[in-house]
Amino acid sequence: MLQLTSFFADIPYVLENKTEKHFQTIFYLVFTLVGQLVKVEKRSSAGHADAVMEVEDKIYSFEFKLTDNATAEEALQQI
Repeated sequence: MLQLTSFFADIPYVLENKTEKHFQTIFYLVFTLVGQLVKVEKRSSAGHADAVMEVEDKIYSFEFKLTDNATAEEALQQI
């Protein structure tokens, strides 16, 4: 956890490339480096998930939102 905290602390607050893809890539890299199976842009017959992480007997689906007016509820509806 200390290494993850240090990693995220080094990311500049002001980013030139402030897009969902930027944060999706960081998410993918960090969790892949710590040994988690992460798939991004995981396609299915119903659409796609921004990221899917499989941990033991659980599967987590992530929908990233990077707009001032997006809500957690909108992300949950999209999932």
